[in-house]
Amino acid sequence: MMLTKQEFQTRLDQGLLILDGATGSNLMKAGMPRGCCTEEWILKHPEALVSLQSAYMHAGSQVIYAPTFQAQPIPLAQVKLDRQTESINAMLVALSRKAAPDAYIAGNLTTLAAFIDSYDTALFDTMVENYRRQICGLLEGGADLLAAETLLYPQDAEAILTAAELEGAQTVMYSFTMQPDGSLFSGMDAGNPEGIGRIRCGRRGLQLRCRRRFHTGSRTDAAQAASWAADLQAQRRDPRHRRGRCGAV
Repeated sequence: MMLTKQEFQTRLDQGLLILDGATGSNLMKAGMPRGCCTEEWILKHPEALVSLQSAYMHAGSQVIYAPTFQAQPIPLAQVKLDRQTESINAMLVALSRKAAPDAYIAGNLTTLAAFIDSYDTALFDTMVENYRRQICGLLEGGADLLAAETLLYPQDAEAILTAAELEGAQTVMYSFTMQPDGSLFSGMDAGNPEGIGRIRCGRRGLQLRCRRRFHTGSRTDAAQAASWAADLQAQRRDPRHRRGRCGAV
């Protein structure tokens, strides 16, 4: 069962958590071809991942990232595996658990920017649905937490956090790729980190201020924010939107 936010905070209060290393580059050293579907290759060559992640754990890593970096339906559709999104994520989490039974296993997520314009607000619902399907599989596989990394746009994080909340996943870490001047790698102004809007996620998760949305560079008016918040609350109340693939909340 996934860690609650309080359980994770309690663990952090005890000291630093050591993450794992560069999984992709090390898998390429083990024979994974550049440019292939990493998730598909690992399922065909599980011994390479088990060996690597076992070594990470024995070297002191306390959080191991399951190799689900780009295991969302849109990327998996490139190799005709999108219909297996949930099962692929679940299997990869289980494989990481086998490799590192004494570590926390984090379901890994990233931006969809290589496949769609993930800064485009018109695609927000598409992004949320993709992440919901992935997170469903990560939960089925028994991930202890979620870890989103190398994000490019604030909307990447917003979509992941929204999907996590709708699927009942409490503990989420996320990080952005930054430039030396402090801006996001996408060139957008990072602004005040507390301003990254969880408008669609309500106030329950990180208690962030939602007065600004940086993915368009414009300000979101109060009426639109209220509309989005009401929409999310309606989804929460609708049983069809509440962990429909993974069981009841």
